[in-house]
Amino acid sequence: MKTKILLLFLLGWVGLMPAQEFKIGQVIIFNSYVHHSLTNDYKKLVKDGAIFDTINFNPIFLEPDIKFKIASKDDKYYSVVALTFNKIKNIKKVSDKNLYYNNKIFKVDKEEFLMKASGAPDLPDRLNIGVLALPFKYRPQGNKSFDSDFNLNSTLACRFFSLGGGHLYGQIGAGIGGVELNQVNSKGITDDGTIKANALSMLMGLMIQYKKVQAGIYLGTDFINNQTYYQWQYQGKPWIAFGVGYQLFNVSLGTEAKNNTQSP
Repeated sequence: MKTKILLLFLLGWVGLMPAQEFKIGQVIIFNSYVHHSLTNDYKKLVKDGAIFDTINFNPIFLEPDIKFKIASKDDKYYSVVALTFNKIKNIKKVSDKNLYYNNKIFKVDKEEFLMKASGAPDLPDRLNIGVLALPFKYRPQGNKSFDSDFNLNSTLACRFFSLGGGHLYGQIGAGIGGVELNQVNSKGITDDGTIKANALSMLMGLMIQYKKVQAGIYLGTDFINNQTYYQWQYQGKPWIAFGVGYQLFNVSLGTEAKNNTQSP
């Protein structure tokens, strides 16, 4: 009896839980194909002086994983607009999603909308600035040595594309680190001792980020002071490194610009 009472209580509590609330202006995606109908007068699209009957170009369903913004809602329907796609490259390509989605309002039954819609995840800014620590560097010249001295680099990263929650970045950067000078790699060292010298590093590479996990491969070069005296054999020579990074802050491109553009 107690078990039945507990079960009824839980079912009643779940039934009282509020459904996900969607607001006008919110960006959403659908998790499966959705029926729609046009609710405005966008029956023709004027492009480069030509008029196209867009009724023939509209897809039967709104596709999943495309970003839409909620334009209006009432007791029966949600009206959505697709975020702007890139400019049409070939106007004769009627299958282009630009013709399908741009400049149209789509009306979706409220029940189907609530069943298939979810808030769109935010993408990171296309440009960001951060810091990068390289735990070691491999120098393929001479004795083919590995350096593990401390170094810290500032980087500018550009996001190339995103897929499945992961992001690929191209990075360039510069920083200050330490290198070890000894009799093997420097002619200016005349005894058995070593010298820790500061070095300016220049680098470029590719970084993959998934959630907060980052990994990258980099190509760079180092420069020390007093090279004329020490004659360090790796001065200006390329090195290869694998690195881990932590993003300090983003260079914002503006929320509206970031949220209102998507690739076809």
